[in-house]
Amino acid sequence: MEFYLDGRPVLTKNRPPFEVELDLGPLPRLAAVVAVALDAKGQELDRRRIDVNVGRERFLVRLQPVGAGDRKGGKVHASVTVNVPPDRKLARLELYWNELLVETLFASPFQAWLPVKDDGSIGYLRALAVLEDGGQAEDIQFVNAPQYLTGVQVATVELPVTALDSGGKPVEGLKEADFEVSEDGVKQTVSFFARQRDLPIRLGLVIDTSGSMEKTLPEVQRVVVGFLRNLLRPRDRAFVEAFNDRAALLEGFSADFGALERAMIALRDDGETALYDATVYALFQFSGVRGRKAMIILTDGDDNASRMDFDKTLDYAKRSGVTIYTVGIDLPITKVGIRSHLARLARTTGGEAFFLARGVALEPVYERINRELRSQYLLAYTSTSEAAVDVFRKVSVKVKRPKIEVRTISGYYPGG
Repeated sequence: MEFYLDGRPVLTKNRPPFEVELDLGPLPRLAAVVAVALDAKGQELDRRRIDVNVGRERFLVRLQPVGAGDRKGGKVHASVTVNVPPDRKLARLELYWNELLVETLFASPFQAWLPVKDDGSIGYLRALAVLEDGGQAEDIQFVNAPQYLTGVQVATVELPVTALDSGGKPVEGLKEADFEVSEDGVKQTVSFFARQRDLPIRLGLVIDTSGSMEKTLPEVQRVVVGFLRNLLRPRDRAFVEAFNDRAALLEGFSADFGALERAMIALRDDGETALYDATVYALFQFSGVRGRKAMIILTDGDDNASRMDFDKTLDYAKRSGVTIYTVGIDLPITKVGIRSHLARLARTTGGEAFFLARGVALEPVYERINRELRSQYLLAYTSTSEAAVDVFRKVSVKVKRPKIEVRTISGYYPGG
């Protein structure tokens, strides 16, 4: 048995038990594991694949690799896994052989023996999933291809952009031609542009409920519930996560204001503060989410309970494409470490950090975040870079008008 992780060989075993322990790294990420069975002569008998850390919100289609047992009498067996977000519905799954539609499936299990012209030349299966709202996702598996056949990976990069005037107020009314995007100093061509009002938002609310939040928590509950009431529209979604010494998802992505309100009301103070673990767990909720993504973290204390350290948390935030706003309560300037970490999380992801004394009104902060989220732009481009997959690529966005400041993500990992 040969085991592969994301296309890289990790272990070969020639006697049972045919199992492997894999180190996926300290951070949750989408990973593909393939197991290949070989006979005594080294000829392939079969192969199977599983995807790890798919996430609930990721619209994902995966064709199983075509092994020797999947070919019989001029037919090829296609087996497809489809992950559909909870608030969307699958209309159909189309299966193609070299761009010829040969089968349409409407319900699981998504499997079929397909009559194909298999003359020994390289061909490919394509699975195209279509949602009722028109969304599409696809996957391709080559047949009769060399074992290490590779293709060019093209990165489509989404940039949530906030434009501010000299007084710090959001600038609306900008057009695509007003923006200039560069990656590692090389100018890029914008392929998609939209103003905030045209796009739904996915928002995460991450609330510190450690014991020290006892006096502040009731005010937080009141203000955040009001913030949600003003912000959310029918197409928007939000989740509520509470954390003390461990994180708990109280309500997953939902458009149900009542459910989100009940999750906020259920917050109770207790325990220590695992800020970094909670941040990574919250960012993982955005796995597979496209478009405008934002998260607000509110905390009053230094991290004293996380297994994750700050550097790994910041690296994961860079990969997420989520704009992070941080709100620090009663963190004096002498707490240099935590203030610096909250500021870096926000700045690196295109958000902003706020520091308030205990008892100071929270409404102005959430009103400002609301204004920014409602005046954001979303830009996308197809990267022209040929840099390695796991190399961080720096992104710069400028507006061709004077006295306008732009905030966006500092860059991205194409494999993130």
